[in-house]
Amino acid sequence: MTDRTASQNGPETTSTSIDDHAMAKLDTDSLLGLITDEYHAKHTEQLEELHRLARKVEVVHREHADAPHGLTRLIKRFEQEYLEHLEREREHVFAKMAGDQPPQPSTPISQMITEHEVLNGILDEIRALTDGYRAPEGACRSWQRLFNGLQDLDLSLTTQVHLEQDVLYPRFQF
Repeated sequence: MTDRTASQNGPETTSTSIDDHAMAKLDTDSLLGLITDEYHAKHTEQLEELHRLARKVEVVHREHADAPHGLTRLIKRFEQEYLEHLEREREHVFAKMAGDQPPQPSTPISQMITEHEVLNGILDEIRALTDGYRAPEGACRSWQRLFNGLQDLDLSLTTQVHLEQDVLYPRFQF
C-alpha cells in the first residue's frame, strides 16, 4: 500500500509521511503503542463519521447524477473488515510481539498482510466510486467533508500499513 502515485490507485503520495529511520529506532512496545493508540483509534473514529456522512449524502443527493450510490455500503463493509482485522491483529499478532518476545512461527503475519490487501481492495472500490475522492463541482459541504475524510483515511491507513509491514513485522519474521 505504500509508494502509490495518483495514476496507480488513488491520492498522490510519496511513500509515507513518517520518518522511517526514526520509526525503525523505536522499541517494539513504543511502535505497537503508536499503531494502536494513534492509527487504530483514529481510523475507528473516522469510520463512524464517514459512514454517517455517506448515508446523509446518498439520501440528500439521491437524484444527483454524480451521487456516490453504494458508498455507504462500501464504507460499512470496510469498517466491518477493518474492525475484525484489528481484533485479530491485537489478539494474535501484537500480543505475541509485546515486550520484544522472540519471533514465533505461530504468529500469523502473512494472514495480516493478506487482510491488508483485502482492505486495500475495498479502498480501491471506494476510490473508483468517488472518482479518486473528487467531489463534483458545487458539491455541498457534507459531500466535500466526506470525500476529504475518505482521502485522509486512505492516506493514514497507508502509513499505518507501512509501519506494520515494513517496520514492525520484519522484526518478527524468520
